This record gives sequence, C-alpha cells and structure tokens, in this order.
Amino acid sequence: MAAAALIAALTACSNAAAVAEQHPGPGTAGASAAPIDDPRPSPEAGQPKGPIGGPAYEAKKPGFAMVDRGKSGKQKRIAVSAASFAGQAKYDDGVTVSTGNFSEGVVTEQGAGAMTGARYVRFTVTVRNGSAETLDLAAVVPTLLYGSDQIPAAPLYTGVQVADLVGTVAAGASAEGTYAFLVPEDAPKTVLYLDLNGTHAPASFTGDLP
Repeated sequence: MAAAALIAALTACSNAAAVAEQHPGPGTAGASAAPIDDPRPSPEAGQPKGPIGGPAYEAKKPGFAMVDRGKSGKQKRIAVSAASFAGQAKYDDGVTVSTGNFSEGVVTEQGAGAMTGARYVRFTVTVRNGSAETLDLAAVVPTLLYGSDQIPAAPLYTGVQVADLVGTVAAGASAEGTYAFLVPEDAPKTVLYLDLNGTHAPASFTGDLP
C-alpha cells in the first residue's frame, strides 16, 4: 500500500510540472512575456531619428514674418517701415536699422559638416537707437530667404568673421553686427528679416543683394 501511494504521488507531481510548463503562470521562471507595443514607433528608413528643426521665421506672406517669443511676442509691437538693402528701416519710436558692407566668398573649410565650395554672402547690420529708451538686443534673430519659394538660407558661423548684435544700446547710440549666409549666386527675390526683440516688429529688407 505504501509503495502504491508513493507511485501515485510521484505521478501527480510529474503531471503538475507538465501542465505548468505548457501553461506558465505570471512570474513563472522561463516564461516568455508577450511583446509590448512601443508607444514611440521607430522611424521609417531614411527618416531622421530626432526632432526636425526649421528656420527662425515662418513666412506667412511676402514682407511678413513671425518669431515665437512667448508672451512678449503676442503684445502689439512697434511698427517699422519696409526697406531695400540699400535703404533704412525706420521704427515709429525712432530706432533705425540698415545693412551694408556686402561681400561674398566661398567656403574653404573642410571636414565633417563643412560645405566646402559653397558660396556665401556677408554683410553688416547697423542699429541706431533714436528712441528715448535703452534698446535691448540680447536676442536678435536674423533670417535670410531667397528664391520664388523663399528658401531659408543657412547661416554661416565658422571659417568667416561674424559677430551677432548683442547686449543693450543706450539712447542715441548705435550697434553693429556682422552676419553670413550660404546663398547661391544671383539668388532672386532675397528678403532679410531682422527681429530685434519682443517689443519691435521684424524689420524687412528686400531686393537683389548688392
């Protein structure tokens, strides 16, 4: 009788193990978990893996551009007259902006990311503070567009001498910055937008580059 009971117990244990192997429960060692859908699907072949950037401005219509400056950008800005590259943009508060000292060159820098052989234009931007208040130039954003489709020109900061407009300008004083952009030769319909700060509307300069 004892031998028969032992055989029955061993048989029951063996059957239980077989059932557990075929139908593993939660936390069972060796169980293969069902795949979990990734809420962040992998990009398709040829697509960038990171966020896609864009130009500082998104042109809504000719002669107009907008920069997202948060709450300060939603308030009414000081108006400015449009100008050509040879002219002067004038704000209602007395601030004026002009461009000059245009020159062109070819990128000679080599290495990863260098646009060797690409043509660029370089120019200066002069801001004169004719208002009665100190002018903030701590976040100036220039954008150059060209062609019928208004393609954003890539800014150039290496291999060429440039200097951003920065800091503040006292009433009656002036400041100067130098910028460079990669632009094809004889690029038509060129537009420069210059957003000084959150209180002044973007100044625009249009025409053929000098």
